[in-house]
Amino acid sequence: MWEKIEIYFFDIMGLLIPGIVFVTGIIFTSLFLISGQALSDILDVLNKIAFFKIYLKMEEVLKKHIWLFVVFVIFNSYLIGHVIKIMSKVFYWFFSIIFDQFFNKIFSFIISWLWKNIRALISFLKIGDLFKDINPDFKKFVMDFIKSFYKFFHHNLKVIFVFGTEWYEKDNKPLLEESLRIINERYDTNFPTKWYSIYKLSKIIIYHENLKNMNDTFLAKYNFYRSLSFICFLQFTLLIILSFNKELLNDYSDIIINILMIVNLIFWYTFHEKYKRYFKLCGNETLVSIYYHLKTTERKG
Repeated sequence: MWEKIEIYFFDIMGLLIPGIVFVTGIIFTSLFLISGQALSDILDVLNKIAFFKIYLKMEEVLKKHIWLFVVFVIFNSYLIGHVIKIMSKVFYWFFSIIFDQFFNKIFSFIISWLWKNIRALISFLKIGDLFKDINPDFKKFVMDFIKSFYKFFHHNLKVIFVFGTEWYEKDNKPLLEESLRIINERYDTNFPTKWYSIYKLSKIIIYHENLKNMNDTFLAKYNFYRSLSFICFLQFTLLIILSFNKELLNDYSDIIINILMIVNLIFWYTFHEKYKRYFKLCGNETLVSIYYHLKTTERKG
């Protein structure tokens, strides 16, 4: 019972909080960054649009009844959260095409080509002979340091510029194949060895067998972090646009914009990394749970 409540809580908060964060960002930008004249011009344009005219009048009425206004803001934030959730999915899909399938592959090709030519040059010039007399322990220390630095650099570049993520841990692929084998034998089916096939079937089995796992919690969390990552990207993009249109800003906005750009980049990196981590955890939890269930029931049978 409490587990279901927790899942619904995460699901609702995963829509409500991103909506509130988005609305808060718009309000903050309007009040503290955009100049009064620019804001007045924007409101004049919005007042000419029938929908916004009704919306603004409704808001004025609701402000007289604070509790109705709070409910109104929460409800609208929840609805906006749905839009952000879908748009964040499109955002990651689009950027995975641009970066993962194009720029990253070109970059990897260039790096491989450079490294191949550097090694050939080192071999041709016999540069390695210059380091023969160096103490082996010191040489090992230097090489270990370089490898550790490379791993750190490579990991963070991958976190930043890779938008797709793994469905589950690669080392657990034998669990997927074994689970599908048992399912095909037990239910006399012919499911293909594809992740999505077993994921959907596993969700149904887990639900009907009432198996305890963290799958739904991880699902809610990765949706939540993906939405927050998308919001940070939108805020960063808005700040860049405003920085090139200084006539729209207050006199003191330059410093604030620079600070906010750094803050949004840090938060984007954080939520971007956490989204990918929980996405993989969600799939991995499902796979391990269904594998454990199938193997234990197979023994009983």
